[in-house]
Amino acid sequence: MVAEDGHAATLDLAGKLGNVAGTLLRLTFVDATTYEPVLAQIGQALGTPMSILQGSVGRIKDRPYGQLIVGFSGDAELARRAFEERGVRCDVVTA
Repeated sequence: MVAEDGHAATLDLAGKLGNVAGTLLRLTFVDATTYEPVLAQIGQALGTPMSILQGSVGRIKDRPYGQLIVGFSGDAELARRAFEERGVRCDVVTA
């Protein structure tokens, strides 16, 4: 799986997921972070639950890799920083 980038991919994803309230975040996990409960930890730390809307987990050249799209109603920038600090790439898809 390759991470989607660009404006067209963002519009396509937002259209597929319909009218989701809040912000959509694209999370990309590689190696050990794929198996850690990062989503639950950050949701608890920020006091805002996150909804998994789409995702996949697999391997690329024997390296674990996962990508999730989550719905989140809190501070997107705060969440982005929290994920990045834990080694998870976080892109704000919609705000």
